[in-house]
Amino acid sequence: MFFNVKETNGVALWSKPINAGEAEPVRDMPRLDAAESWTVTVRGIYFTSSSSTPSTINFYDFATRTIQPLCNLPQPPTPSGGLSVSPDGRWVLYTQTDDAQSDIMLANHFQ
Repeated sequence: MFFNVKETNGVALWSKPINAGEAEPVRDMPRLDAAESWTVTVRGIYFTSSSSTPSTINFYDFATRTIQPLCNLPQPPTPSGGLSVSPDGRWVLYTQTDDAQSDIMLANHFQ
């Protein structure tokens, strides 16, 4: 089981065995910018980093405990937007705010 812990210098990822054992920080995993900026797969953890320039999507490999940068992002990801990866690991979905404006729309006779 994996979970995040908010700390003064970011978000730390922790793990705990399902059956028994103590919770502990994921070894060699850097602090994250936001609690929603990571997701776990069978092979490892995908996470975004806004603290680097440019912002990146990275992969923490469980087998080697190494981090591989996967791609640079055109803009920083939205902090509370989340991250998702397809089951085969070929596609990543993340949120990015291009324009922070808001619109109010009125829908007449909405049912």
